[in-house]
Amino acid sequence: MNLRTFNVLMWFNRPAVQAVLIGLALLFIAPLASALQLAVLDRLDCPACIAFKAQVGQEGYDASPLAERAPIVFIAALNGKLIEPPEWFVDAYREGRIQKIVYTPTFLLLDDDDTEVGRVIGYKNPEWFFERITIIVDAYEASQ
Repeated sequence: MNLRTFNVLMWFNRPAVQAVLIGLALLFIAPLASALQLAVLDRLDCPACIAFKAQVGQEGYDASPLAERAPIVFIAALNGKLIEPPEWFVDAYREGRIQKIVYTPTFLLLDDDDTEVGRVIGYKNPEWFFERITIIVDAYEASQ
């Protein structure tokens, strides 16, 4: 080993450098750790669904602290049929990892296996929505 290689290795061996490297590694790992996602099942003709999209929607949810913990995905339906649902959702539903959906909007908290771990049915207002979603996200994270 030459002197330059030795100096580089010694530099990486310093606690401050190691702390920075660990911090950088966590920046890349942390987003992967967010295994939850919030699937919103809504109907295009549903008044409560329309209100949710107008009052919260993608933009309002993404601005909330919940967006990092459980990113949101919208799955629309019309006349009792899903409109171009993601394949992972169809598979999870067929395999029983997602329970039957009767009412809209239905907010499903899904884990990294696309298994339903929480559900909120209906929508009243943003405060009501965020309170209930926070409760189920907190409960799931506390159980892990």
